[in-house]
Amino acid sequence: MRKQILIPLLLCLLLLAVCIGTQLPDRIESFLTETPYEAPTGPYAVVTVGDKTCEPYFNWLSSTSWSGQGMAAADTFNYLPRNLPTIEGKLPTVVYNNDLVITYRSDVTGRYVYVYDEEYQNVEFSGDFADLSSLPNGRYFVAISTVIQGRYVHRAKMHESTGGDLVFVLDKH
Repeated sequence: MRKQILIPLLLCLLLLAVCIGTQLPDRIESFLTETPYEAPTGPYAVVTVGDKTCEPYFNWLSSTSWSGQGMAAADTFNYLPRNLPTIEGKLPTVVYNNDLVITYRSDVTGRYVYVYDEEYQNVEFSGDFADLSSLPNGRYFVAISTVIQGRYVHRAKMHESTGGDLVFVLDKH
């Protein structure tokens, strides 16, 4: 009689385990993708020259975020050279010397450095922050292309993110 009860009971437990096994990951993923993400606080980056620091202006370009069904992407026509005349008054000014350093927040990655002259034209440049020393004396707009990493979405197997330029004026004399 024990075998008669034991076999159906084992089959029920096996069936239950299979059902839980197929549904549990969806529930876990749903929970994880809905879990609030607390981004680091503070400025995206700080530019330091000697004992002076400033926070570059953030020129938003794009974002990807989880919609609940998939990753949604948005971008803007905030093309920096066209936007520079509009934001110029909001940009901090840095007086160049050889100890110029940029420090990024833990979730921010600098990708490439762009330099524009006073007429908002792209200046031929290596793209390396360390090479600002090679620029001739003058006033420049420096833009650092960045990606800000957001929460990891398990279902999409990727991070949400925001892309933009960190911009400041560089006075080099």
